[in-house]
Amino acid sequence: MITEGQHDVFRSRGLLRLERFLPADEVIRARDVVIRALGRHGCVQRDREWDLAGLEQLSQHNAFKVSSTLGRGVGLSPKLIPAELLDTVQTLAGGACVPMNPSRRLKPSPLLSVPNSKAWAVPHNGWHVDLPKLRNRGTPPGVQLFALLDAVRPGGGGTVVVAGSHRLLDGMPFLGPSMKHAKRLRRLPFFTDLMCEESSRRARLMSESHREGDVDLRVVELHGGPGDVFLVDMRVLHAVAPNASRAPRMMFTVRFTREDVFDEMMLASGSNSSNSNVA
Repeated sequence: MITEGQHDVFRSRGLLRLERFLPADEVIRARDVVIRALGRHGCVQRDREWDLAGLEQLSQHNAFKVSSTLGRGVGLSPKLIPAELLDTVQTLAGGACVPMNPSRRLKPSPLLSVPNSKAWAVPHNGWHVDLPKLRNRGTPPGVQLFALLDAVRPGGGGTVVVAGSHRLLDGMPFLGPSMKHAKRLRRLPFFTDLMCEESSRRARLMSESHREGDVDLRVVELHGGPGDVFLVDMRVLHAVAPNASRAPRMMFTVRFTREDVFDEMMLASGSNSSNSNVA
């Protein structure tokens, strides 16, 4: 389902966008489920406009807390993931893949966030990968799928990733866990700027690519229209971003690992892997 050129983009950037790739009827059904859940938290849609009166009185801290718990109890159908998309994931990963959870069942995990910030900026903390400690094979251990159930505009809470960052880990004997990669990479100028508290230094990392050896690095915000899919090498650093829009972010994610990695991962993590709903 993908061209060799698209595969080359994924190898280089660790990121591939597929526009309007999800079945439209399933996207509409899932969006309706999410809208009902948002209504229970004071975020109500009327005539395609969002009434945030139930959220306006919350502090920024409490708004982030609502975002982090919003997806719990929201069940999304596996029918959101067509067979063609599963085939594409396996092609990019270089082998048969299974969902990254102990049951190996396909469970789309909601990524929802309500408006929680007055201004948007590239985050300086929280950069991580979603892997336990694994032997580094120098190939993708898996692919994380991010998909949009509704339009997510720039500044609207879409996950941010460092395209190309997976290629900086090839010389390391092990991958993971979590934020340790960010700490290792911080000695490089790009990541020094990324993790500093001066927002202007971080902002320029989105507007232009920065070269580190033979690797081009850039911060990319995942935004687009309903049904859009982003496929991300699981070695790519990513982070939660603020939602400075007037609409909730409605996305979901599924993490896939290669079958030959899965057993090693389960042993390394003690079968405690889980899907986060705040990426």
